[in-house]
Amino acid sequence: MKILIIEPDKEPYIKTTNNINNTLIDIIGDNLKYIKLKNNIDLVYDDEAKLNNLDFNRIIKDDVICGTFAIVSQYQDRWSSLSSKQIRYYKKRFQLRHDEGLLQFMRENIKHSSNLLSLRLDGIEKLNKIIVTDKEMKNWKN
Repeated sequence: MKILIIEPDKEPYIKTTNNINNTLIDIIGDNLKYIKLKNNIDLVYDDEAKLNNLDFNRIIKDDVICGTFAIVSQYQDRWSSLSSKQIRYYKKRFQLRHDEGLLQFMRENIKHSSNLLSLRLDGIEKLNKIIVTDKEMKNWKN
């Protein structure tokens, strides 16, 4: 079965596994939490990632996911392989460049992911769309 792995500062990649539960625990850890993205598609992450100061990874909904996470498919409460179409969609959705500017800002100003626990992150996904990276600014100047 194919799942998608998203690590901090890396592009998403496919992981093939025969046992999704064991793979998720090996890659993410024991404290798994799920965010439903669409019917039969979940984002799986470490529920204690912020407490443990894991690296900022991606922005999703009104939250910042820290540490490595995975995109998995399930059908009728059983794990299933992501389709080629789902893999293409989520690889594109979680490309690093989409969140790079805001993540850099957070690294410079918030420093540790545990500091996010005391912040309200309502609207962070909208804010992310207007953050401009240094690289983009240089392109505008040229």
